[in-house]
Amino acid sequence: RRLLLLARPPSNSLQLVVLGEALTDTLRLLEFDAQGRNIRQHCEVAAEQLRVLADEAEIRMIFLNLVQNAHHAMPDGGTLTARVSEADGLALIEIADTGIGMDAEHVARIFDPFFSRRADGVAGTGLGLTIVKNFVERMAGEIKAESVPGRGTRFLIRLPLAESAWEKAS
Repeated sequence: RRLLLLARPPSNSLQLVVLGEALTDTLRLLEFDAQGRNIRQHCEVAAEQLRVLADEAEIRMIFLNLVQNAHHAMPDGGTLTARVSEADGLALIEIADTGIGMDAEHVARIFDPFFSRRADGVAGTGLGLTIVKNFVERMAGEIKAESVPGRGTRFLIRLPLAESAWEKAS
């Protein structure tokens, strides 16, 4: 199923997606898992509704993958911080955890297909972050990861806001 997600053509059913709503919905969905793992989820969403023109299912899949990965990286509990803000016509999405972190060698490979190093010891498919990167790039965005062993990992996504995309097109 994950390989099919990766291989499918871009959606023709783009819609306005309110990022803050999609993110808070995802955190609510995973709140039970967070409590069971002793993880505190903290969310900061811009006061104004930041919207992107995208496939809503893809946005939600991005958030779900990143938040679940953060949970897996904190087997002894911790804090997940999720933020949505705006700068220079871009939506800035940050998902950060206080988990075990990764060394530079692993960070360099995390978007490679079939590369998996889950902190909780469960075998993964190694396709989640490959799919996330593919979706982000389909939306003319970019994603990067920063990590410090023993201190956590931070993913930062930049996506063009719908209003900025419309201004450039006109």
